[in-house]
Amino acid sequence: MQMLDFVILHEFSHAIQFWSNDWWAMSAIRRELKNVRHAELVADCMSAAQLGYQFRSYSDAIKQASIQGLLGAADSLADFEIDEFSHHGLPVERTLAVRMGLKKGLSYGTLYGITSKDILDHCNTQVSIRDLIEGENKWTIQETDKVLGL
Repeated sequence: MQMLDFVILHEFSHAIQFWSNDWWAMSAIRRELKNVRHAELVADCMSAAQLGYQFRSYSDAIKQASIQGLLGAADSLADFEIDEFSHHGLPVERTLAVRMGLKKGLSYGTLYGITSKDILDHCNTQVSIRDLIEGENKWTIQETDKVLGL
């Protein structure tokens, strides 16, 4: 079920990006960027934050299985077409974007007072930091784990 939930929330996250007039998403729509990767990784992070909040109510065993299913979904939806405009992110990038979102979602005390814009800003910042530290299409799990404290 995580695959379907992830894909639906991922697409909904694009709507939030659009409604928020997000620079990355709008630049991708206008084809001002070499690819849509950043906006896609942010949508991965945002959908994982929303799912992570939902997972908080699960038993530990179900929560862990759900997290593993979500990480598997992100990995399976990745691509290696780094020179294509439609490039969505390498497997490690999509998996790490989901982990960044999960960390945010699992740590929410309550969703009241947290807006979609807050999640969007968090995810944009996280993806930008990874790109600055490691470079586009060069993310590693070890470096991201250090930054996230995982």
